[in-house]
Amino acid sequence: MKVSGAAAALLLLLFTAPRAGACYTLEILHQNDTHSNLVPLQLAVNLTDPDTTVRIPAGGAALTAALISRARGASENVIFLHAGDLVQGTLFYTVYQGRADAGIYNVLSPDVMTLGNHEFDRGSPGLALLLDEVTFPVVCANLDVREDSLLAGRIPPFTVLEVGGELVGVAGLITKELPEVSSPSAATRVLPLEETALAVVEEMTALGVNKVILLTHVGYAADLELAARIPGVDVIVGGHSHTLLGDFDGLGLQPEGEYPTVVQGPDGGTVLVVTAWRYGAVLGSLTVEFDSSGAVTGWSGNPLIPTTAQIPDENGLAVVQPEPVVEEMVASYSSALEDFQNEQLASVESDLLHVRVPGGGLPGGSEIAPVV
Repeated sequence: MKVSGAAAALLLLLFTAPRAGACYTLEILHQNDTHSNLVPLQLAVNLTDPDTTVRIPAGGAALTAALISRARGASENVIFLHAGDLVQGTLFYTVYQGRADAGIYNVLSPDVMTLGNHEFDRGSPGLALLLDEVTFPVVCANLDVREDSLLAGRIPPFTVLEVGGELVGVAGLITKELPEVSSPSAATRVLPLEETALAVVEEMTALGVNKVILLTHVGYAADLELAARIPGVDVIVGGHSHTLLGDFDGLGLQPEGEYPTVVQGPDGGTVLVVTAWRYGAVLGSLTVEFDSSGAVTGWSGNPLIPTTAQIPDENGLAVVQPEPVVEEMVASYSSALEDFQNEQLASVESDLLHVRVPGGGLPGGSEIAPVV
């Protein structure tokens, strides 16, 4: 059962408080910045020799679906969250404008998604189309779209989930840089991040929710700041910065921090911060234990790399077979891309360099992007 906004108050009539000393465990699966990557990537890893790189299939919707299905089959207390930038980045979005992502993720069935900046790349009409297509809740607290006729009333600030007899509140937040890095309408206002986070956590707490998740698209550094400054938060599931966290010993990957990153909140509570890299190459998997008051008392987990590669087990690898329904859907969407991606539009006489973020030898950024 999923209830948005103030209607969550009705849930308080249905559930009694847990017994003193009771312990509750919640497994959180999560992705972010998948950017329309629906087929597996070829991920470079170092399995045996640091100087020898091999490529393995990693991620993709069908392998991710298999992992999600396995987790849901093993426990009832599982939720799947997406921290934004579902779309934009491959021909699946260029051709289908979000319909392919929506159709496939409707099968993966996130419990909640928040908005990323790239959801606005086609303006309000593009986001409205995506909202028309998805069947799961999309939340964002620090957006004011009341004056945007295409979006007004369609993006609640939070959702309250009932999971295993307990209430779990999930509120969305988006980067303050949205107007500079995408194409929101003039009627779309981004509200102050911390002020909004304080207010939405207080609103959920007033409804009796004592397990609070911020689902953010603001970047890892900003997530750590929110964790240290906003009381009442238990978990922050983030995106936007494409940050790899966790233990990948034996794969040659270079995480930027621990998974989860543990922060002490301003109220003295434990806040767990997680994010799941980029392009669907990993699926975050965090198990959290709560006491009867909703305080975090324990945790475990690591991002998982879904793969079909038959190689020795290493930290972070999860060998699975593609989920058949999703695999067939991806193949169906892919068939229309073949002619499109082989059409030659232009040629250049020399190599063009590309970096995602300007700096170093390319202070002006990518040489490819302006041509595209």
